[in-house]
Amino acid sequence: MKKQVLSLAFACLALGGFAQNVVKNGTFDTPLNEEINKTVPASADWFVLEKADGGTVITAATDDDAHGNVVQIENTNNNSWYKAYLGQRLEGLEKGVYAVSFEAKAVSGDAEVRFFICDAKSNKVFIMREKFDLSNEATKKQSAAAYSRKLKGNKWNKVTANFDFARVVDAFASAQGVEAKGGKITESAATEDTYKNLILVIQLQNKDSKALIDNVSVVKK
Repeated sequence: MKKQVLSLAFACLALGGFAQNVVKNGTFDTPLNEEINKTVPASADWFVLEKADGGTVITAATDDDAHGNVVQIENTNNNSWYKAYLGQRLEGLEKGVYAVSFEAKAVSGDAEVRFFICDAKSNKVFIMREKFDLSNEATKKQSAAAYSRKLKGNKWNKVTANFDFARVVDAFASAQGVEAKGGKITESAATEDTYKNLILVIQLQNKDSKALIDNVSVVKK
């Protein structure tokens, strides 16, 4: 019931001229399709991508009355950014800063959730974190594309971070990691073509961890 109220609230905000959530089925009222994909499908709804040969299992689940249908992600191995994730294609995007928000709850293990927005086909196009400066020595060990959050206790955590859809970077790894291999990260301006094939990615990083995901939104600020 509470999920129905939340969905109605999102609809009212859109009708009232407020920024609209571009994520479809963010409350998982329609349970996740658990079919495993090796490449990003054409589906407009949530999908499971899993290249890790069983190292990650992503399934539909249920929680308390307040959350109802959710998604469970379980890792038995450490997870690289491209190997296994919950994803969705994003439509109706434009230049500007968008807030990515969701709720997450650790069920077991040292759960750390990671999320980012990238091109569905290319590993050279990632939307940048807002205000990230590639020249800043203090952040050279961080990815310019992804945020990570450690989940506290067996309770729901609100996770929110901003992405700048006017800027893209051509590597997921940190500047330090790329430079150690003789490369260099390049930042460039997003174009209209950039927005045609983007996906939102949510995943767990650490092995032997399990978490629930719910109430996902991507909203322009």
